[in-house]
Amino acid sequence: MIEARAIICGRSWVLQRVGRLDEALIEAKKSLELGEKIGWEKNTAFCRKCLGRLYRLIGMSKSDVNKKKDHFNQSIDSLKEAVGIFRRMDRFGLDCPEVGDCYSLTARTYLAAGQLRETR
Repeated sequence: MIEARAIICGRSWVLQRVGRLDEALIEAKKSLELGEKIGWEKNTAFCRKCLGRLYRLIGMSKSDVNKKKDHFNQSIDSLKEAVGIFRRMDRFGLDCPEVGDCYSLTARTYLAAGQLRETR
């Protein structure tokens, strides 16, 4: 558990903030896999949230329109999955700040994709 959390909240988080997105993606997926192996749903939710933000950033860095669109779609899918997990977990639920944060990140993805109507 500690290793999975350190990877997503430490390595991947820092790598995203310093613009090393490909490395951040590798670390996020590594944490997700570790957490899923031990059935740690909380880690899965946080990894999906983190991946949602990361896919948006990767999409924004692409010049190829199709690759950009694919990453934006991955972002939205990952964030929706995170919302579903957070909402059904006992210690989080419908009103948890993490759900709100996921909705905010989803709106940012729609904005970056130029889908202004969906940002609501």
